[in-house]
Amino acid sequence: MSRPAVIGTLIYYTTETGSRYTACLPGRSAPGPVWEKYFEDIHAIDKKEPFFVLKLSYVLSREFTYQQYKASLKGKNPDRAEAGTYGNDICFPGEDLIEMSDGCKIKLDEVRKGDEIMALDPQTGLIKKATVKKLVEHASGNYAITTLLLLRATATGGPNEWSISLREIQATPNHPMVTRAGL
Repeated sequence: MSRPAVIGTLIYYTTETGSRYTACLPGRSAPGPVWEKYFEDIHAIDKKEPFFVLKLSYVLSREFTYQQYKASLKGKNPDRAEAGTYGNDICFPGEDLIEMSDGCKIKLDEVRKGDEIMALDPQTGLIKKATVKKLVEHASGNYAITTLLLLRATATGGPNEWSISLREIQATPNHPMVTRAGL
């Protein structure tokens, strides 16, 4: 089965007042009509959300430049790479649920140093018990929280048979995420 072509990167932009806009930034191999639709979308949003195009270009240029810079380090000196992004104020909302080692889930802001949680081991790619060694709590501020919607489609049989699972993760846009494929 051949893999579908990547059209682009889906962008979710949430304003300070909670309005949410989406657009698909075409990939370099996306066909012309995809690019035309992208420009139509962002200009339509710009009419409702003043300076959206300017804000979007700033965020994308900063984020993509940071990602390129980080990739160029090839895993070396990640602390320096983090300084190249929005700063060190990275976090998850306190209401996010964390799975404890006994299987129960509690809110992130209830986790304490010494608690045992379930976490991804980046070396093995497996979920295992981990002891919380340090907690960082930021003072309330005007943090932009981004919702990342993870969609997993798995072929289950015939050509049009799929199993779909969804998961939402909320965090500041610059928060690194450890996955089975790496950071």
